[in-house]
Amino acid sequence: MNDRDYQIFLEDLSHFPIHRIDTEPLDFFLNRERERTIDAIEYRMSRISPKDIDIRGSLLNFGIFRKFDEPRRLSCICICMEASIIRHRRHIKESCEKYREDMPFFKECPDLYQQNRDKELIIYNCIKRDKNSRVFSYKGKFGVVDRRLPMAILNWLDTIYLDKPSFVRLDPYLILEKPVEPIEEAVINAPDPAWWRDLRIYQGKEKGSSYQLLNDPEDRKNYWDYLVKGIRRLEYHAERRLSNGETYLSMMMEELELHEDHAQPSDSYLVGRMIHLDTKAEIGKEFALAPLMHIDLAYNYYYDDKVEKRMSQDLSAGVKVEDATYRTHLVRIENITLSELFPIAYAFFVSKTMLDEWCQYQFMGAEFDVTHRIVGGS
Repeated sequence: MNDRDYQIFLEDLSHFPIHRIDTEPLDFFLNRERERTIDAIEYRMSRISPKDIDIRGSLLNFGIFRKFDEPRRLSCICICMEASIIRHRRHIKESCEKYREDMPFFKECPDLYQQNRDKELIIYNCIKRDKNSRVFSYKGKFGVVDRRLPMAILNWLDTIYLDKPSFVRLDPYLILEKPVEPIEEAVINAPDPAWWRDLRIYQGKEKGSSYQLLNDPEDRKNYWDYLVKGIRRLEYHAERRLSNGETYLSMMMEELELHEDHAQPSDSYLVGRMIHLDTKAEIGKEFALAPLMHIDLAYNYYYDDKVEKRMSQDLSAGVKVEDATYRTHLVRIENITLSELFPIAYAFFVSKTMLDEWCQYQFMGAEFDVTHRIVGGS
């Protein structure tokens, strides 16, 4: 077996439901294509590296693949983990695909497909969702709202945003038979807090800031976000622009989360949680009363050389950053006020440490209630 044959074997194996150390798919292949599978095990065993032993060797303690000797057991573990990585990336790619009429849920409900926005989102009031559940029904069929959208935001669509035009991403591949489910950081670019009070950014001007977690074991909250959750930075950029003779304020925020594969660094990837909003509110308008044209939440995924490129860039600098490998919107809400950015951001972003720091700099002296809605401040 050569490298190309091995990669084809991994691709075939990845089409089975497989977790990182799940033995069932490989056992199935041993029974169905024994010679090819044995060749793959021998091939991977010949390429066991010290890094494989250091990082993946501890999984031998689970006692799996006992029919083989230890080197071949480790080879089987590496094969399963590598197939799992391929399967996961394919799942990410599929989860960001533009909607098509031939996707399973839309084949069952073709008229729902006609309610799409930019082939990424569906008009929310077209579906009926169970309270506190992602499960929705549509003409007797059951599906699931995208799991990356926080439940808090999903519930707000039925309460405080009930009368606002909104759109959500559904999982187009999943059809249910019946409903089931019930740190300190460094400020890289210091922010200008004054502009928030009355949106004082003039046409062609911009503001931005960036917060980076420090890998400091002495600070538990910071260390947990950095080491366990993989959070690296929170960036934001705001700029007043001119379009069709009208000025509007556009703002983006992105939280960057690194998923490192220490055994195979080339398989590492970066997740960017993105918030984007636009408002035509003029300078002098209080932010709490400023109406938004829309606010969007999206996921960006960066793979291969895009990981290093994106990490070397910063939204706050006002330059175009690297395009994501895969990207999709999760929700769009229209005609709410700018102040709603804060509860939405706290629900969407993972690192509350960096978000607290960002809010502290933007609204020095402001108070927050338990839902992080601004209730006062100088």
